[in-house]
Amino acid sequence: MKAHETKQAYSDLWTQKKMSEIMKQSEIYTEKDFGKRSGSFSHYRINCRTNPVHVGEIAKQCIEQLKKNVMSTNNFAFENRCVVVEDDDYVFGNIPEHGEDVKGSNRNYASYFLDEYRNRFNMLDIVITSAYYSGGCIDYTEDDSYLDTLSFYSGNIDDALQEIMSDFKTFNVDRKKVERLAEGITNAKLNDYTAYDQLRVYLFSLEKPEADKILDQIKAEYGYTEVCKIGNFCNGEALYEELKPQAI
Repeated sequence: MKAHETKQAYSDLWTQKKMSEIMKQSEIYTEKDFGKRSGSFSHYRINCRTNPVHVGEIAKQCIEQLKKNVMSTNNFAFENRCVVVEDDDYVFGNIPEHGEDVKGSNRNYASYFLDEYRNRFNMLDIVITSAYYSGGCIDYTEDDSYLDTLSFYSGNIDDALQEIMSDFKTFNVDRKKVERLAEGITNAKLNDYTAYDQLRVYLFSLEKPEADKILDQIKAEYGYTEVCKIGNFCNGEALYEELKPQAI
């Protein structure tokens, strides 16, 4: 049995455990909060005019919502995509190799390069970043340090242009566009980074489709799910929703 299949076998047990925990919590509230017990029923009803609702029913609805959404139990740090790695994935070794940490990262959580894709790109990195509370997520993040290795300010852009064309030869790079932006960087006024930012965005966009393909492959191989953020709470936590596979 593969690691992600073993993880899936435990998912129902996890859901049952969460359901039990929430059901037990329903017993700690008082009659002031929920009203008197209803007949022989073991759970309180919430006071809501003429249509009281059993706490147990609310718990069931919470679990159903939990199955659909990744709620505020995990705060993920990501820039482009959030492919979820759960605690069980770490336990069962259902995770890509990731030995080197991202030094100088401005994220609040530990982040690591995926070994297999290290140095494959010039303008981005494929990383796994720990989440708040538990788990983590796989994402690709922009890395503009590549442009710092090029010289645009000597009045001669030939070397920089040649290096870019060589490094991006596997992509359909527009030489005239790169040359125009490189000239814009050279001739820019002080503190004017417009052309620099445009070149950075353009080169990143060339590599982005390949990174998306890699993340899709990782999802399929390891059985991961992917989520997107749909809202934020006032305490800083977030609400996520699982992305459904697109119909072909």
